[in-house]
Amino acid sequence: MKSINTLVVNFENAYALKGLPFFQKELPGFKVVGLVARNIDLSVHTQYAQLPIYEKNLSIDNLINYSPKSDFSAPLQEYLLPFEEQIHYHVNRYFDTTLAFDYSLIRQKIIYYALDIIKNTQAGLLYFGVTPHDPLSYLLCLIGHHLGIKVVILSRCDALNSYQLYEEIGDHINYVKNAPQELDSGVVKYKHKHVESSLLALTKSEPSYMVKQKRDGGSLMKKLRYNLFVKKRVTLSGWQRYKKKKAQKNVYTDLVSISNENELKSLEKKILYFPLHFQPELTTSPDGGMFSQQWSAIKAVADNFKEGYVILVKEHPSQFLINSKHVRSELFYKGILSIGSNIKLVSLDLSSEKILKQTSGVITITGTVGFEAILNEKPVLFFGDAKYNTIRGAFNFLKEGDLAVFAQHVDGAQTFNKSEVINDFMKLAESKFYFCYDKKEAHEVRHLKAIKALLSEYQTYMYSTL
Repeated sequence: MKSINTLVVNFENAYALKGLPFFQKELPGFKVVGLVARNIDLSVHTQYAQLPIYEKNLSIDNLINYSPKSDFSAPLQEYLLPFEEQIHYHVNRYFDTTLAFDYSLIRQKIIYYALDIIKNTQAGLLYFGVTPHDPLSYLLCLIGHHLGIKVVILSRCDALNSYQLYEEIGDHINYVKNAPQELDSGVVKYKHKHVESSLLALTKSEPSYMVKQKRDGGSLMKKLRYNLFVKKRVTLSGWQRYKKKKAQKNVYTDLVSISNENELKSLEKKILYFPLHFQPELTTSPDGGMFSQQWSAIKAVADNFKEGYVILVKEHPSQFLINSKHVRSELFYKGILSIGSNIKLVSLDLSSEKILKQTSGVITITGTVGFEAILNEKPVLFFGDAKYNTIRGAFNFLKEGDLAVFAQHVDGAQTFNKSEVINDFMKLAESKFYFCYDKKEAHEVRHLKAIKALLSEYQTYMYSTL
């Protein structure tokens, strides 16, 4: 079998690194020529001494002192322009820089570093163990596409307890093209059963992911871990973070106009529900594409739904956790309200379950609320790379005609039912590039199983299409 030079990117954890020998021994179609990983220690260098290994998260000092070997061409500069906001977002997130000239220098150095990695390894394929959502990984992915290098991304969907393979990121999900379907009836039956149980869990009054967030963010032990207290003393940084988060929450609460279920039911207009994403997170950057800034999506909805509609916006509870980054201020919330008089903020105490019962449609970038909406036979309008983009009842704002059909569903002119939604998910799972995992298994086990199952299939598929 032929082999393609493969650069393995985003091996962030010890369990993920254990998947590398599988590449080297059991996937002869992928010749590993380099590794990009985080927190590389001596043991990694020792274990993979034959490979060039690149640190994913270089310090600012190392970046500034980096001497590039590659040229940054004008065509590449032009190619990156549409992605500039995303690049800016990733750099600011990881390097906490707000100065324009600092950002420009760091950005250029990362691009040079990425170009040198590709040049040094002569990679013909970039494999990402997770959706690229840091500056170096994101730029490696974009540069790979520009240079015509194959890109394969292993993406996990916690809501469906599954992994899938993608060939690109951006504004449109592109599942592996012409993916062959499963032929083994036993495998199909297993996948159908798995999908059914995953969807059932999503219809519960409080999905497991929200239960986990509350547990992780609310306990005293978690607060201890997040440095509010160190050695029985309140640290200055921890106390300042606590005060900032509390003030942020108070600002939001003061701007809320829908506080309880009675006020919700008293609304005489059709309700569109937009629960905000927790940020920063890959669900909006990069998965949000041009709508990674959520206010822009709210503006787009408000421009299209005016008379007779009210848009309810609810903050993500985790945004006020002590350990989360401070990315929203009073200006953000007031800016949303200034978009239109039909936009209202909703109390954190009003559950999404109760809001969903009253809503005519749901708006999100890529959120799990989309699953919950269509399973409750409510239409969802999404703006990014949503995992339910092929499912009945889900409409892509960027796809011609979808907005109009979404509006028809909101107004009741068109409908769909839950059984159709479940059948669509079943069909999606039948692809050979869709892997179901047991959520009771350790992350290490499920991750390695996904690599083995999906990349073995992709290896066969890739060489059959050459």
